[in-house]
Amino acid sequence: MRKPDTDETIGNNVHGIRIARRISMQEAVNGMRELGHSWSKTTLFSIEHNTRRLLASEAFDFLICLGYDPEKDLMLIFGEPPSPADYSIQRCGRCATKVEDAWNVYLGALEVAEKSLTAETEKGEITKEYADAQQKKLRTWERSMSEAIKKKERSEHGTGTISLKTS
Repeated sequence: MRKPDTDETIGNNVHGIRIARRISMQEAVNGMRELGHSWSKTTLFSIEHNTRRLLASEAFDFLICLGYDPEKDLMLIFGEPPSPADYSIQRCGRCATKVEDAWNVYLGALEVAEKSLTAETEKGEITKEYADAQQKKLRTWERSMSEAIKKKERSEHGTGTISLKTS
């Protein structure tokens, strides 16, 4: 037998994990429709406000729509809701992954740029002075990112931002 507050917990969790991922109701509904569910914003609203139960098959697909792994993360819906700190930590993890991905793309682009500068210099298409200036610019971006990470300066609002020198 279900506890009386189970549906309320599920509704609150559905709402909480959607908001934590910064996904609008319409985006979530569109994702569920793509997976074959005939959801509307009213459907999602009803689930989040405990006037409609979430089916198990919907829970699995809903997690997929939000970018979770249903096999690992099903308790995000059916368990006790994570704390705001848990959501913040999850968000930091997702942001760190994006930074890592962007850094790896940057390193690939850097390698291509350096090879291009070398090849064009060797062919006489650009001067050594121009190539050196461009190399300096490439290193300035890298140094700027490194310094920003080391500083981790925080503003009065408790957040820090970085600004890369691009010239």
